[in-house]
Amino acid sequence: MKPLFIIIPFYNESNLRKNILQNKTLEQYRLILVNDGSDTEPDLSSTNTPFYLLTHKENLGQGAALQTGMEFAKLAGAEIIVHFDADGQHSAEEIKELIKPIETGEASVVLGSRFLRKNEEKNQTRIPLVKLMVLKIARVIQFCFTGVWLSDSQNGFRAISVSVLPQIEIQQNRMAHAIELIKILKQRKIKFVEVPVTIRYNNHLNKKGQKLSNGFFIVLRLLVEQVLQKKTLFTFLISFFSAFFIELSKGKKFSFLIFAAIF
Repeated sequence: MKPLFIIIPFYNESNLRKNILQNKTLEQYRLILVNDGSDTEPDLSSTNTPFYLLTHKENLGQGAALQTGMEFAKLAGAEIIVHFDADGQHSAEEIKELIKPIETGEASVVLGSRFLRKNEEKNQTRIPLVKLMVLKIARVIQFCFTGVWLSDSQNGFRAISVSVLPQIEIQQNRMAHAIELIKILKQRKIKFVEVPVTIRYNNHLNKKGQKLSNGFFIVLRLLVEQVLQKKTLFTFLISFFSAFFIELSKGKKFSFLIFAAIF
């Protein structure tokens, strides 16, 4: 296996030791923990898992934490890096499958998707309604800004070959980095694929997840940037309605909810 580093950003994550440091599967990998300005010191005791700890003095956002981790991974000799959330929603057992397309040369970037499982409908029923609406809206918005149609635009479980890291520099410090990353992959013609992954849901994760209000401010900020770059809103609106009708034509019952939520 090529040298593999797992980048795990966290902010005030009370279950970090349980979710990450006591995870037996993660013991075989090298971990880069990025403390993104947490208010309290994390509990990193009682572990056999080797890790590097990087710390931001103040909270900069997940995008910034991932960029810090990727820069360190390059210096540490990584050949493949994996983005992995600290809250326990991802399955460490799926890392080997996630990185396979990179190892075989099929792609340089692999994006996890919770909607590619054969039991997709069962998986969707476990997702709270508001969260599912956010994910569907995000999918449309992501297409509008990038022109790339993904099955799951807000999945933080990814693998990247270090060979393409010089072409990837995340400048969106917060959650908008997910859209920025896809835009970079398209513009620089970096080959990527989606693979099925599992997302675990519980009350803790539901409370922490993206809210509609957060998504609104992300879109607003991105739109302002488009205008500053002298790009008109006409292109965005055309993209939005195209994406909306694509979703509608597939017979998704949540398409009407998406339309109602936005308008």
